[in-house]
Amino acid sequence: MNNDAELAWAGGLFEARGCITVKVERRPKMGKPRRPLLCFEFGDFDTLNKFSSIIKYGTISGPRNIRGKPRWRWSIAGADSYKVIVKIFPFLCSRQRASALRVFGSVALGVDTEWYPGLELTYRQKGDRIGVLK
Repeated sequence: MNNDAELAWAGGLFEARGCITVKVERRPKMGKPRRPLLCFEFGDFDTLNKFSSIIKYGTISGPRNIRGKPRWRWSIAGADSYKVIVKIFPFLCSRQRASALRVFGSVALGVDTEWYPGLELTYRQKGDRIGVLK
């Protein structure tokens, strides 16, 4: 089990380098063409590996050479990405929190929540509300 300091470190790293988006499948399986995607690239494999060991989900790929420097990518898509965002959500700032709520709301409802500003979405984990998008 992770302690709060490790999760705070992982949340801070994701806040600085992470991306929260929707992956649109070209060939949808089982009628779910949209899946939440969390990812980020980093030049230090040890740091990325530490992040992955704290989060316990996702895969590391690479290295790829970008401008002559190696870069590794951590990513996770689908249902397990929700488990990750619940772990680090308390440690994210408002911009990443809003992105998480938009992405997970649009996937869950099948709509683009940016076009529905009055829509209220609530996410719960073990009865605790983690955020609301209005």
